[in-house]
Amino acid sequence: MGRLLSKSALIEAKNMNLKLAKGKPYALLVSKGEFSNIPAAVRRLISDDSFAGDTIAKALLANSVADKLIGQFYIKVDKPVVKTKLFTDKAKAIIWLKNEIRNYAIKRQKKTN
Repeated sequence: MGRLLSKSALIEAKNMNLKLAKGKPYALLVSKGEFSNIPAAVRRLISDDSFAGDTIAKALLANSVADKLIGQFYIKVDKPVVKTKLFTDKAKAIIWLKNEIRNYAIKRQKKTN
């Protein structure tokens, strides 16, 4: 059985994302990795507006049937505020994220004009 993803580990990862993004909006490619147990409270936090911050989009990478089921459950039940899509192909996930970043930049540009 894999490790439990705790709230503190999630917040630490979020802080690292913010540091790497240097205050700019960013997109995420998320793979479950070694964490196979993600409690409901952590899923709710991940999907909440207060945690979204400057996240433009989130691509969930499913490496197994179980990952796919968990990802579909998360999207349907927890209803993340950040645009989130499930993928089984990493290259397709990256293309989608790049398109979401491009669309975000276009919308932002239109707002400033």
